[in-house]
Amino acid sequence: MTESNASAPAASGMVTGGAALVAGLAGAVIACMVVNAIGMNIFPMSALEKKVTAEVQQVPSAEQQVILAAEFNKRAAKHCMVWLAAAGAILGALVGTGVAFSTGYNKLLVVALPAVLCALAGLAAGPVSISLAQVVKDNRVGLQPGDMNIMLMHGATWAILGAAIGLGVGCAASNRALLIPRLLGAGVLGGILGGAFMHLPGGLLLASTDFSINMPNPEDTVGRMYYFCFPMVFIAFIIGHTAAAGPAADVPESSSTPDEATA
Repeated sequence: MTESNASAPAASGMVTGGAALVAGLAGAVIACMVVNAIGMNIFPMSALEKKVTAEVQQVPSAEQQVILAAEFNKRAAKHCMVWLAAAGAILGALVGTGVAFSTGYNKLLVVALPAVLCALAGLAAGPVSISLAQVVKDNRVGLQPGDMNIMLMHGATWAILGAAIGLGVGCAASNRALLIPRLLGAGVLGGILGGAFMHLPGGLLLASTDFSINMPNPEDTVGRMYYFCFPMVFIAFIIGHTAAAGPAADVPESSSTPDEATA
């Protein structure tokens, strides 16, 4: 095998990884905008929340505060499932589009499958994110949340979404048997790296953003945008690079030249 032939898969991986990265970041921006547009407008306040809200005169009592917080959290948990499902569909579709840019994958499947699977994963990631956010809250030392719990919360959430994108891309490949586990692992790795470590540079660059909650508040526009974009840097590039650098990059064996076969 010549040096140029040996470097071709690596170059292809960088190109597709870069295309997936750009598309993934575009998807992250769109996903953030969609999540903000959805807001808390799907599930209405419960009868109890409305009743207590109506009873509050000026400042809610301690008992009323507990009830309102509990009811709000229930409503937020339902919305979180919708947010991550919608974001997952967008992210999966855009990363798939980036992979389709420079590979021989089925163009329709590589866009549709990650979108569908990541939307379903978002429904699962929502409860996981909320549950782990409660773990972070319950294990504070004074006002300081534990770094390991924050890493677990964001890492687990984005590992689920990354795994779904990788699985979807792998299912669109012709060599599924080998590429599905590779791309599934690539998505999990990207999600863990991007999710678990997002608060480290984020804490330095975005001092006002609270990374101890499962998703930055909508008022924190830059923080919420960062929440979606940072993990996608890892997820999109690693998946794209793995998809293109896989065996034969989905190019049929018959396309090999005699020189390559004897190299």
